[in-house]
Amino acid sequence: MTKQRSYFSIRVQNGESVIQGKFWELKRDDQAKPPRCTLCSSDDAEYYATARGKKRRTEKQKQEYLTGLYQAKLLELEQEKPELVKSESFSVLAAKWLDHVREFRSAETAKIYSQSVRHYLDAAGDHPIEAFDHDFNTKFLRLLKSKESKRGGTLSVASQIKHIKAIQIFFGWAYRRDYLSRPIHLDKPQATKRPPEVYSISDLARLDEHILEQFRQSKQQRYKSLIWNHYRALQLATNLLLREGAIWSLKLENIDLNRRVIRIRHNPELKWRNKKGKEVDKPINADLFEFLTVDLEKRGKDERYYLDNGVGNLCYKNPGELSRAFGRYRDNLNLPERIKPMHGIRGAMITHLLASGVNIALVKELADHESIVTTESYANAKHFSAQQAVDMITLKDTLGTHN
Repeated sequence: MTKQRSYFSIRVQNGESVIQGKFWELKRDDQAKPPRCTLCSSDDAEYYATARGKKRRTEKQKQEYLTGLYQAKLLELEQEKPELVKSESFSVLAAKWLDHVREFRSAETAKIYSQSVRHYLDAAGDHPIEAFDHDFNTKFLRLLKSKESKRGGTLSVASQIKHIKAIQIFFGWAYRRDYLSRPIHLDKPQATKRPPEVYSISDLARLDEHILEQFRQSKQQRYKSLIWNHYRALQLATNLLLREGAIWSLKLENIDLNRRVIRIRHNPELKWRNKKGKEVDKPINADLFEFLTVDLEKRGKDERYYLDNGVGNLCYKNPGELSRAFGRYRDNLNLPERIKPMHGIRGAMITHLLASGVNIALVKELADHESIVTTESYANAKHFSAQQAVDMITLKDTLGTHN
């Protein structure tokens, strides 16, 4: 049975009970709930003034009173709604959107979105935003499928989806600002579901030793500092399962050894926000505590960042540069090229925790996964060996030993 819509609700504002109208007529497709506006106090809805004082309204009178207020407010809101700007072209609006992105998002995100806009214009050409047709969607997808990637071949399905999502975000932005009279939903290719590609624990041991060896062999202080920052990044990726952006943007002030936590906080200075807008505290284990205690004691007085260049600035302009540095280590060690450099480290530890029998809900929280389904994808048979399985089988504690 369809649930009947309610048009009024009672709320408390500044200590007073009020009646709010729910304006379903103004609800957009991208909104979960209708806009609300206060119509009157609960007292005014229940009573009306007479020469002899207040008198309670009947239910019919109350309904008529609220309906009148609702209709008057609806007319007012509809008149306030700005006219649609239908003459704006895709390119002009996209430029405005990109300015907005640069203001609130990272430079790396703005760069990716700019590429997506260029790809769309190459495919569909410039057109009035209201003139969007799904043929443009088809042309856009066709161009992405034929686009060459930097590594040779064509763009992967994941890259195609990334660019389509960027343009979808743009259309959502345009609709919310009334440049569009209707929401636009783009079709995208279906990604093949594969388990994440991750390193093995032995791969991580080789990577750890390789970075330390590079550090020992380096003669120039500038390169030694850079390589040591790589080793610092490895410690957070393995011990806390942090993503590269969280490592890159981390300020020293957010490392609290007294409470044994690292605070993952948004960094407006870098225009960086943690995934899904979450700010979390990560517990520090014994190995990481020992490393950080020694490392922080050696820091210069001007250093502000975990990956500092020694004078209060980041050693890399963006997280992508950090990932590329680990990509070179991967290639030096002849590790599988298909594994994403930083994500492969984090993924290896997620897999290791699951293989060790750690509760999947705890692993989900530590990995900051939005859904436990994502965490489950790391518990794939290809990541485990038969030896790992049999090593975890024991009946001793359950059945006891027999002489």
